[in-house]
Amino acid sequence: MTTQELQARISEELLLLNILNYSDIKTRYKYSGVVSNKADRHQDTITDLPLLDTIAVCLTTGKPWDVVAATFSGDCLILSKNGNISDEDEAAVGLFLSEVKRQGSNWTIALPFLFSHSKANVNKRLSRVHRAITDLFDDLCAKVTSYSETSILDEFHDAMNWIKHTHQEGETVGSILMRAIRTCRELSLMKVQPDTVSQSKFIEVIAFASILRKSRFLSEVTAGWTRTLSERVKTLKGGLDKLCQYTRVDWVISKLQQIPDLKFRWVSLRDELQDSGEPRFENDIDVIDAVQRAVDTPFSPEQIQLLKLRVPDLLDT
Repeated sequence: MTTQELQARISEELLLLNILNYSDIKTRYKYSGVVSNKADRHQDTITDLPLLDTIAVCLTTGKPWDVVAATFSGDCLILSKNGNISDEDEAAVGLFLSEVKRQGSNWTIALPFLFSHSKANVNKRLSRVHRAITDLFDDLCAKVTSYSETSILDEFHDAMNWIKHTHQEGETVGSILMRAIRTCRELSLMKVQPDTVSQSKFIEVIAFASILRKSRFLSEVTAGWTRTLSERVKTLKGGLDKLCQYTRVDWVISKLQQIPDLKFRWVSLRDELQDSGEPRFENDIDVIDAVQRAVDTPFSPEQIQLLKLRVPDLLDT
């Protein structure tokens, strides 16, 4: 395999890993049933991988085939992407890091950057949530009306910070769930713009998306449902997870407090490829073929249909 072919293959697999949300360790094991390698992992893996993925997501524009990968090497952030590295890429990293280094900031400090540099990617994640929750809207609302309620603390144990942010006097578990479902459906229609109105709406949809994804209701809602409906709920959960990933900028802020002089550099195979140019995906790539190459196994028609159902993002890249 030539260097150019190798880089094309690596770029292909990088895009697939991005689509599959590869570095979210907790989500991956929770839904895949894969045996965890936790005992063999480095002690920093559980924190660094999701953190690095968050940095990469924030730097990914959302343009076709644009995927960024990140890793740490000492006090240096190493970045790579599927495509040529430009002066704009250099400037974007510098701007992002300077924004999140501000004293007393939280994840919302990155919104102006995200709504400018990564607007297409943010809008793509919003639209995926909108499609998924609209597809299930009637079923979810019907489930809420017959749901056996517990206390608000028991129902939203892992989302109490968001509950405090959105809570209205006299609300019950059922009314909170209904408001979360409706708000996620309505506000996920938005197309973010670099203005304060978009920021306010985005924070609201993130709050209710966090409440819904962390509710006991969403983890139990599929009981008694058909396999198709259960798969759609998994798709919704995945979309909510990806949308709420932007709140992990808080982790990036904490990391930069530990490494205040963090440097960064981009790496590429430009020198090795010389005049051939850095390869990248063509827009007419067959994504199913790419998956088969990645796992080195041909799929049956039934497996292809199941893959399309389980990972709809593959067809929306």
